[in-house]
Amino acid sequence: MKRRWPFWLTMGALMIGALLAYRSAVFSSRSGDAAPLYSTRRHDPYGTAALYTLAIERGLETRRIEQPTLDPDDRGTLIQVPNGTRGAFGGATYHLQTRQLADWIAQGNTVVQLSRVPTELMGHFKIAVAKEVPADLLESIRGEETRGANPDEVPGTNYLARLQGEDKGLPDGRLLLREPMSFADRPNDPRWSVLARVPTYGNAIVAAELRVGRGRLILVGAPTPAINETLGQESNLDFLLSTIGDGPVLLDEWSHGIGHEATIIGFLLEAGLLPILLQVGFVAALYVWSTSQPHASDDEQMSAPEAGVGAGQVATLGFLYSRSLAPDATAERVSAEVTRRLAEALRCRPHDVCARVSSLAPDLRQRCEQLFQRLAAIQPPRDVRCPTCGYDLRGNVTGRCPECGALLSSELRHHIAQLAPSPPSTRGSMKLQTKAAFADALSLSYELSQEIRRESRVAN
Repeated sequence: MKRRWPFWLTMGALMIGALLAYRSAVFSSRSGDAAPLYSTRRHDPYGTAALYTLAIERGLETRRIEQPTLDPDDRGTLIQVPNGTRGAFGGATYHLQTRQLADWIAQGNTVVQLSRVPTELMGHFKIAVAKEVPADLLESIRGEETRGANPDEVPGTNYLARLQGEDKGLPDGRLLLREPMSFADRPNDPRWSVLARVPTYGNAIVAAELRVGRGRLILVGAPTPAINETLGQESNLDFLLSTIGDGPVLLDEWSHGIGHEATIIGFLLEAGLLPILLQVGFVAALYVWSTSQPHASDDEQMSAPEAGVGAGQVATLGFLYSRSLAPDATAERVSAEVTRRLAEALRCRPHDVCARVSSLAPDLRQRCEQLFQRLAAIQPPRDVRCPTCGYDLRGNVTGRCPECGALLSSELRHHIAQLAPSPPSTRGSMKLQTKAAFADALSLSYELSQEIRRESRVAN
């Protein structure tokens, strides 16, 4: 009995971790738009998709930066709208390499930073802040914007800043800024120019320019002028167009966490499933401790899985996905993980996987295609969810969503009625089969990626 306590302790840790993972995944799934705050891939009021599209429509050479460094031939204007994305385990904020950016500006390029908080580049050039946004207010603003709240519900005050850079080609107008930070003046620095002040905010400096070599760094105390909601208000758009000029235009997506290497560890962190990492470490420690006891009997020894540690961990990952996430979220993440794993083995981008699979040996190609078919077969239906909150409405007979209370349309009620629910006797077995299918798909993708790598080494 004494030797059984590690087993029960491990089971308890797994249950607690699964509960924490489930709660964090539910919170993440309800946090609003899936794209990062201020990203060009976000089309609600708090993205920069409109600015990206407008630059392309005007015929400007436009590119997203999804790497930590600029390319040697990059030139023009780099627009950065930092969102405060944190690194792994709460580390430093993601940002492009500061030293390289400073040298790039000096070569005759422009960097425009629109941020409510001080940046690494501001620190590099010793640009001081006169007044920062209070931390609690800043957190509230970010939280509401991240979940895609109604703009009227976002806390903070709108300010109108008078532009005063006509000699620099700026329009004669005003910037609309929501709760901006302000910059300390540098009257004795000939490289420093004030671009906008807010008369009703103590004449605070909320936009300024610093000449660096042949280029310039333009600072704006809030992301408001660049985001979809307020891009066209007051002189926000004219201000940005005057700084962009004839282009090219570069939009920083790396600082939003886009383009970072896709790994299982990174995926778990981004999905809020950190407790799983703690479980694996704890289980591994118990395994090492229990197998190192000198007088343990044979039946008390823990044996390694026959399929190998890598395959076992991948299968466990699929099982934990199915236990902690909703079926559609599980299917989406399992499909993304399978595609990523095959893309790494094939040394291509995820959207090129199908094309590259066609060049494999016939047997290996057929197995990959069977895996794609299996993934398609386990995808849950997506057309019976509440259009307001996304709740699964299969079997609903009330005409209202039990999650948010929204009244369902007649077409949706008719469609729900046509979907006959599964018999109670088969629901349990169907769930088990689906969970097993998720784990099998991940295990098979692991095996196929290993075989693809071996085939590639033999061919070379």
